Order: sequence, then C-alpha cells, then structure tokens
Amino acid sequence: MNSLDEVRQILLTRPISDYAKYGFGRLACIDKTSGRLIGFSGLKYLPDLNEVDIGYRFLPNYWGKGYATESAKAIMDHMIPAHNLKRIIGLAYPENAGSINVLIKLGLSFEKKIKLDGMQEDLDFYSITV
Repeated sequence: MNSLDEVRQILLTRPISDYAKYGFGRLACIDKTSGRLIGFSGLKYLPDLNEVDIGYRFLPNYWGKGYATESAKAIMDHMIPAHNLKRIIGLAYPENAGSINVLIKLGLSFEKKIKLDGMQEDLDFYSITV
C-alpha cells in the first residue's frame, strides 16, 4: 500500500463489503498483551467456488503458537450456527504443513487439488460438512 486512502479503499471493497453482503468476513487478531495486530482469521464467501472458506494469516513471529487453530475454531463454532452454514472449505499450499495441520485440527478433510484462476500452483482443497 502506498497511502492511507489506498488502504481505506481496499478495506471498503473487500472485508467491509463482505460483511455487508454475507454477514461475515475476516477478523483482525490482536495480541492482548501488546495490542498489536498479529494477523487475521475468519470466514469468507468465495463466489468463484460458491463456497465458504475458513482462512487465517499471522505474522511469522506468531506461527506455531496455536493462534490460527484457536481463532478459527471459535469463529466456526459461532458463525456456522449463526449463519446456518452447511459446509466449510479450507485452501492451502501443499507445502504449507502448518496451515494444513490447522485445517485437520478443525475437522476438515482433504478433498482434492484445485487450481484457482490466476494462480500458477495447485492448492489443496479441504472441506467439512456440518
């Protein structure tokens, strides 16, 4: 990002738009002790796949500490019944063992390989029917 206005525009057209359209989206994750933004976690509707994805990204210093699993589980526990969702997917690069481990801990199972438009590499596609 090159300016605060550019950041605002991205927030308006992506996460804030998702909340307006679908009632959910990614959430900021804040470290309680420092108040620092450390990543995000949440559900996102993917129109190209017609699926709801659980996603998370954290700064490298916060990897392996359980934040992705803890936040994603809490979000799924609350948002699945709140929005009467029947299926959740998760996408991960095959070499990203940490992210795949989180998906498995959340109860998702490998379904297939998938290539998204504009991506060079296949992703592993996990899912759970709830």
